[in-house]
Amino acid sequence: NINSTWTQAGYLAGRVKKKRNQPYITPATVAYALFLAYLEGARAQRIFDSSWVRALDISKDKAHELAVVSSQQGWLDYRRAGDVIDVRFPDLLTAHEQE
Repeated sequence: NINSTWTQAGYLAGRVKKKRNQPYITPATVAYALFLAYLEGARAQRIFDSSWVRALDISKDKAHELAVVSSQQGWLDYRRAGDVIDVRFPDLLTAHEQE
């Protein structure tokens, strides 16, 4: 069952003999992973170090790049100035939920 799950997710390829595969990660995928990390309480740089983002199996630079695209799509607010990173989800959470 686990092989089937990883194959459906795009991490394994092959019918009989499974081989490691790099899945196609989209800006929406990164936005969702960042949102899950945000809900767990991760903020700033730690949001990109979360298990959700690490599960995507992409570099941090690629994750930041896709976060910029996600921000341009309006799925999140992403700001970066040097080492200072701010990721927010204003349209997904109410003010009460953000507290």
